[in-house]
Amino acid sequence: MADETERVLTIEELSQRSRLSVSTLNRLKKAGLIPFFQPGGKGTRVTFPPDAIERACAATAAGQSVPAAQVSASPKKLSGPSPKWLDSATQQNP
Repeated sequence: MADETERVLTIEELSQRSRLSVSTLNRLKKAGLIPFFQPGGKGTRVTFPPDAIERACAATAAGQSVPAAQVSASPKKLSGPSPKWLDSATQQNP
């Protein structure tokens, strides 16, 4: 039987354990705020250590913050034409 320290969790198991949604965990993973393993390389199964949330909280408490590049002051402009309702709103008198 594998040692408990070697056990890893799937995102669903971590979601149940931490009571955070899968989408929230994916956002935290993408932002680099929780540790994860992807032993098979990009596009393969992602696993998390059992104490991933505790590690993230400890890092935050230690003063490590989200890099400024990940905090957006204003939303990005999407490609494509702007909607007609937006064009009429900007053409009104200020």
